Order: sequence, then C-alpha cells, then structure tokens
Amino acid sequence: MLSAFLTEKDYAKHDKKIVDALKKRKLLNVQSIKSYEVTKGANYAPERVKLETTLTAEMLRSGAWKDAKFKRYNLKAQGRMPDGGHLHPLLKVRAQFREILLEMGFNEMPTQKYVESSFWNFDALFQPQSHPARDMHDTFFLKNPVSCNSIP
Repeated sequence: MLSAFLTEKDYAKHDKKIVDALKKRKLLNVQSIKSYEVTKGANYAPERVKLETTLTAEMLRSGAWKDAKFKRYNLKAQGRMPDGGHLHPLLKVRAQFREILLEMGFNEMPTQKYVESSFWNFDALFQPQSHPARDMHDTFFLKNPVSCNSIP
C-alpha cells in the first residue's frame, strides 16, 4: 500500500471529484494531524513556588509579608452554590408515619392540645383495658384536671 502525507494546501490542489471517488473506493484515507508548540512563559520557573494565600498575624509581626509572594484573587470566579437546608431525620420519619396513617384511613384532628384524655389515647384506638401501655409507669397522668368532662 502506498501512503503519502499531504498538507491541506496539497489536498486542496487536487480535483474534488477524483478525491471523493478515491475515498469511496477506500483507496484514500484522510487524516488530520495536529501539532502544538510549547514554549516557556513569563512566569516560568525551574522549581514550583507555592504562593501564599492568607496574610497571618505572625507574618505581620515578623515582617515576612514584605518578601512573600501572594496568590492573586480572582474576584470574577463563580462561587459554589450553598446547599439548601435538610430536614432532621426524625422529622422525615414522622412525615413518613403520617403519610402511612393517612393512607390507612386515619384522619388528623385539628387540635393544638398537647395533652389528650385517656379516651383519645386508648379507647378511641380500641386499646384493651389490660394493655401494658395503660400502666401507670408507661403513661403520664395529670392531677389537674383529673378527668375529662366533655368529649367532642
């Protein structure tokens, strides 16, 4: 197989119809070759020097800040978006329980009372009288009022 390297100038000199016919018959493969030239820049140094990023109180006291080379600030750089807040894991679990109970058919009672009568805690939930949760050491009971006089 005969191979030759042609520059773009040489490639453009040939008739386009002939080049396309050779490509169709797979007698011509077009390859693009890229090359780069690397040169030393203005900040070239044989050893890498770490630039200072913060000015400390010790540098001010000793005067070392005069000879130190500091990294330039890029004030146009895009900052990282802060993460939004997250729910506490217990709040997530509480929300999941709420959804499960609502899907089972329970309803939320529109109340802001933090203390409920034993009727709503036990009897309305069909908890038997001999259930261990009704024991004195598992439930908090109030002295005032001792009993609930009205049930909505």
